[in-house]
Amino acid sequence: MKRPDVSRASRLLLLGLVFVVLPALTIALVASRMDGEGSSAATLSSEGRGASPPQPLEADESYVRTVVLPSGDLRVTHWIESSATLVDIGLSLPAVTGAEGVEARNVRVLADGRRVSGSARITTVPASYPLLGARSVQVRYRLKGAVERSGASAPGRALALVTALDVTHEPPPQRVIHALLAPEVLSLACAPAVGDGAPEPCGALGPDGGWIVERAGPRVDDRVLAQVSLR
Repeated sequence: MKRPDVSRASRLLLLGLVFVVLPALTIALVASRMDGEGSSAATLSSEGRGASPPQPLEADESYVRTVVLPSGDLRVTHWIESSATLVDIGLSLPAVTGAEGVEARNVRVLADGRRVSGSARITTVPASYPLLGARSVQVRYRLKGAVERSGASAPGRALALVTALDVTHEPPPQRVIHALLAPEVLSLACAPAVGDGAPEPCGALGPDGGWIVERAGPRVDDRVLAQVSLR
């Protein structure tokens, strides 16, 4: 009886495995790579686009949305539309007595949907970000230390001495809309950004339960203060 060719059988088995397993691995690898690239593209796309402003903006208008969190931190987003290309944008903390310990963290700047380089934290030193000739800009950050709690005399109540960073660019905005949301907004006041002018009541209840303030002309740079309840 002729003995079976073991080496030939082994080679045939090996070839069979190569032709069956290798294509399967190749397909799986390609699918995995396509899925990974799709996920990365989606992440970059969502990071680049950012959120749309709550309402359409005309040229040389800005919208500032401040959300007061129960922790006392403020989550702030600026949307800026310009009639001309912008070279850069400056961010700084307002010079407010009693708010020396305020800082902005997780600062992100998007210029025409593209994230630009710059400091992720702002304390006492202003920061500048290149805008690469953009016309639409979004700025996001988290303010810490901006809320002064009332203490035992009025539990849960607090005063936000700073509700947003000072933002500078050329050309400057002609109209700025401030929207402030909190567990409860008790009152708002507006004060001149420069000088010793006393704060005066401002704003009105908006459609989403927050308060809306519109400033233009010589008061476009007004600082907004808020008395809120964190409960």
